[in-house]
Parts: sequence; C-alpha cells; structure tokens
Amino acid sequence: MTRANPINRILVLPLFLLALSRPLERVCAADLIPVVDQEKSRLLIIDPVEDRIRREIGLTKGPVGITADVSSGQLFVTHPETGQLSIITLANVEPVQTISVGGAPFGILHLPGGELVYGDWASAQLIRYDPIARKELARVTVGASPAAIVADRQGRFLYVASQETDTAAVVETKDFSLIATIKVGKGPFALALAPDDKTLYAANVRSGTVSVIDTATRRVRAEVKTGGMPYGLAVTRDGRELLVVNQHMGALTVVDTQTLAIKTTIKVGRYPEGIALARAAGHAEEKAYVMNWMSGDVSVIDLHEETSVARIKTGGGPRTAVLLSK
Repeated sequence: MTRANPINRILVLPLFLLALSRPLERVCAADLIPVVDQEKSRLLIIDPVEDRIRREIGLTKGPVGITADVSSGQLFVTHPETGQLSIITLANVEPVQTISVGGAPFGILHLPGGELVYGDWASAQLIRYDPIARKELARVTVGASPAAIVADRQGRFLYVASQETDTAAVVETKDFSLIATIKVGKGPFALALAPDDKTLYAANVRSGTVSVIDTATRRVRAEVKTGGMPYGLAVTRDGRELLVVNQHMGALTVVDTQTLAIKTTIKVGRYPEGIALARAAGHAEEKAYVMNWMSGDVSVIDLHEETSVARIKTGGGPRTAVLLSK
C-alpha cells in the first residue's frame, strides 16, 4: 500500500445528524459513523449496532476532512489534492455534488448558522464559506498547515491546529479574527475539547505528546507523553477519559483527564489515525472506532472493558470519521 503525501493526513470532527438514507423524521435510534476512505475515494457508513458497513458512496479523488449540517441533512468533504469540496445529501440519496474552491481545503467544520469553515493547507489560512451561495465570505491567517478545527458549544471560538508552526490558533467567530496563538508541542494535528469547553487537547505528532490547554487563560498547563505519533483525539461524553490514537504504536492510549495519568493502552490496527465515539441503541457505554489506514480496517473498542471487540474490514485506507447521533 502506498502512503499518501503529508497533506493527506486525517481529521476527526465529531458532529451530529439525524438520519442516514431515510427521511430525516425517521431517525435511527443509534449513532452512525461515516468514514472517509482516502485511498479508494469513498464514504463508508458504519452501523455501530451491528458493527458493519451499511452503505458506500463514491467520492472524487483524495477525500480527507468531513463535517455535517443537521438542518439540511448534508455532509461536506474536503479534497486538498484537487481544491474541491464534496456535498453529500444523505436523506434523499442525491448524487454527490463536487465544487471547486481552490487552494488545498483540509480540515472542515459546519457552523450553526449554516456556514462552513475550512483550513487551506497551502495558504495557512482559515476560510469562511457559504455552501448555498457557494462563495468565500472571509479568511484569516492562522499558521502553516492548518489541520484540525474544533468549536466551543456556543460557537463563539474556533480552535485550529497549525502543524508546521507548532501552535493552536484561537479565532473569534463573530468577526472572524485571530485573537490568540498558543504555543504547543511539535507538529499539532488533532484537537479535542472537553464537554465543558474548559480544556482543549492538542495531539503533537512529532513530540509524541498531548498539550493540555486551559481555554480561559489560553495557556498550556501540562504535556502528557502518550507514545509514537499521536494523530487522533477524542474525549468521552462524561469528560473523564481522553483517547489518543498513536500511529507508530498501533495503539489507543486512554488517559484519565483528572490525573493525566495513562490508564491503559489498547492494541489496534496498523497506522491508526482517526477516531470516533458512538453508542449503540440500548447501551450506556460508548465504543471507540479507530481508523487503521495501513491495515485497511476499523478497530472497535469496548471502552468499559478496555479491549478491542471487532475489526471492520474496509478494503481501503480509512482515515477520518464524523459522528452522526440522535
């Protein structure tokens, strides 16, 4: 299997949607997980009740980032190699629309008002975009190689990992301006916010650490050594555990967010990068889904038992995922 160039790394953006291929009012009782398979240029929908692929949708070349719009029932996928965005309308099973935006769109996030923000890997800028009018609204420089983008619950602040400048940028949504730049570890790629928005975590690929940031003071209060090349992050719904995907270890590291001590390390597939959390119908405990790029599968982790319980074969190179939740 051939590795993609550095621009084609992964991003995990947890968002919420209410339906899959059926009308929006006929919601699924469980979470669903769309997975971007970069190698085969497709979108796979995983059903966490049965831990199987439920649907496959073909995409244009080199898909990377993914986000969702609840109100319109759409998914948006970035293509940094071709400077394009794909729009997938799941509810009516409409054909995928692909539009050119230029640059190298990478990480992407849907805002509550209907707009999108995405990082242009080539220009070191964050871009605000109207997907209905299909036009750029604003842009702000955030740092070289912008990767992950996350927002607080109120949508007031955006946080962007700038991999080549070793920083996390803070952008105010209202006027789309840069208000702070936080120095973190080397090569930050993935970000995750605690459920209360008080703590931001940054996975630093080249330093093998996670920076723990106080969002009120915008200062790093701790660095946690987690292993070889942490590429994916997620925080459990109760905020008690930070899950770190370590690519070169082929493992998922579970960190106690109160003590910042490593609780356990769970073996997954080869070169894991993305992670999403889901909860099947009738189950209170969450499961973690880890995208294993080089082994072409998705590891399913029972977080209560702290063990791998399944491997979902994809036959390609899964890199990123987004949570669809009732």
